Amino acid sequence: MAPTFTNLPPFDLGRFANRLLEGGITDRERQRRQSQAVGMQLWRLSPGVTTGQLWTTKEVGLLGTLPDPEAARRTGHPLHSVRMKRRALGVGRCPPVRR
Repeated sequence: MAPTFTNLPPFDLGRFANRLLEGGITDRERQRRQSQAVGMQLWRLSPGVTTGQLWTTKEVGLLGTLPDPEAARRTGHPLHSVRMKRRALGVGRCPPVRR
């Protein structure tokens, strides 16, 4: 019988979910792969943008001038990407609009 979410104690739920997502990789195998990736310095090979679209100069110019949700709507980038890009560039948040 396969384990289910309902018959596991709460503290095992995270480990069970991780195993489901990773296809049953054990902790030992995960550590082996992680140390191998660190030894090979794989992060140096990754591209600057892995998914989504590149930022245009015009889109970057909107950061900090509009609230993040509005900038996300106008640029088509996800809200999280807008926040991360703004923080990476050191741009402050848009001042609140008083009505």
